[in-house]
Amino acid sequence: MESVKYSTLRGQLDFVTHDKPVDISEVEPAAEIVKRFATGAMSFGSISIEAHTTLAKAMNKIGAKSNTGEGGENPERYLSSGDENQRSAIKQVASGRFGVTSSYLAHADDLQIKMAQGAKPGEGGELPGYKVTKDIASTRHSVPGVGLISPPPHHDIYSIEDLAELIYDLKCANPNARISVKLVSEVGVGVVASGVAKGKAEHIVISGHDGGTGASSWTGIKNAGLPWELGVAETHQVLALNNLRSRVVLQADGQIRTGFDVVVAALLGADEIGLSTAPLITMGCTMMRKCHLNTCPVGIATQDPELRKKFAGKPEHVINYLFMLAEEVSRDYRAEILMIQNLGLISEFTGRVCPAPCEGACVLGINEPAVTIKNIECAIIDHAFEQGWIKPEIPTLRTGKKVAIVGSGPSGLGAAHQLNKVSCLLVLLGLISGIYFAMSFLESWQKKQMGNENVSPISAKDKNVIVIGGGDTGCDCIATSLRQVRRIFSTKKFRTNIRNLELILR
Repeated sequence: MESVKYSTLRGQLDFVTHDKPVDISEVEPAAEIVKRFATGAMSFGSISIEAHTTLAKAMNKIGAKSNTGEGGENPERYLSSGDENQRSAIKQVASGRFGVTSSYLAHADDLQIKMAQGAKPGEGGELPGYKVTKDIASTRHSVPGVGLISPPPHHDIYSIEDLAELIYDLKCANPNARISVKLVSEVGVGVVASGVAKGKAEHIVISGHDGGTGASSWTGIKNAGLPWELGVAETHQVLALNNLRSRVVLQADGQIRTGFDVVVAALLGADEIGLSTAPLITMGCTMMRKCHLNTCPVGIATQDPELRKKFAGKPEHVINYLFMLAEEVSRDYRAEILMIQNLGLISEFTGRVCPAPCEGACVLGINEPAVTIKNIECAIIDHAFEQGWIKPEIPTLRTGKKVAIVGSGPSGLGAAHQLNKVSCLLVLLGLISGIYFAMSFLESWQKKQMGNENVSPISAKDKNVIVIGGGDTGCDCIATSLRQVRRIFSTKKFRTNIRNLELILR
């Protein structure tokens, strides 16, 4: 993550601390900070209905805003209310006008005009036909199975005056809505933003070049646009010089993941923060970078009914992340460490409490390092140890149940801590010869195949192989072992080339 940090403009900056910091009671509380967050414009179609509604529920519960994206919204959703409120507060109007109806516009808190997208400035949107299901076609008022394309420009906007006319029309459609315009970070975006402000827009989004969509063309992702740091700073300064800054709210958007990123954005002039990739990761995204193929293995960026069944995200996962982000901004570390320690179930802390290496291995580091939210927890826990807040927690009673944990790294220690809290007797085993973590096995072999001569892969050649655990990872281990020409392992019961134990009985 250090290399990723120093490859960004904000990574070159650091904070100058004061000897007498502001009292925490004078800092904006986390409950208010989270209201400045909004999800990025991810449409129903680009992601599944399960993922889309989970984001909406999470943001509605904390007073933040979710975005429909350019695909419209089913009327049943924006008419819902209560704890299961699935309504997206921000409703986007893009060049294709998909799903835009008078009712859709009337049920919005914000109406966002998408002029461009940070990950692919100058390009339009595209939803392949195999993703256009009956429900999506109904929402977008199109035909199932037919691909949908949003043109690069709005065909009714060829000047700043045309944009001002659309802003006026949207304000007439919903006088109570805040009109937002989404721009991309580029040279001269400050001048464009000034025209947008003069056109009576009330909110401006500056989207950075590293926006996290996995469905854009690789050339667009890597070679177009500028960092949001430049765009936000220029926009803020130009608006201020022209006495327009007080007219608009400025939002930064594009791979913002940590409290450090949020504070830098605020210092450069952002009032609000857009988050997309990070909330998806909290819901299970493994950054496979194949969002456009409809084969997302965790049921997020797919419309396949079978793959959607694998979606395991919950609104609480997103809420926990956003509050930890807000706590990091306010630097109330004591509250943060208590939040981490109070995670009770293994399903809650797996991949969140401990810096497990699986996040980096899941995409094998082929294109770029994976996004890792774990660094926030690492910083919090390190600070808590330094302050002496973490102390042994010895339960008053023991259940008599014995649990052996293989591995004494962060994952093993995190699991041991939680099991100790429920009064189990623990045996913590460190390094055991011949036992490997699946991701280490797969990642090292993949890097070797990609030509990295500095990697010493774990080889299954001439060894007996037992794979503990099924699913995609277990199948990958079996296939990799077969490719490495290992020795056959067989018994009277198992006559296959390799032994796979999906579940180990007591």
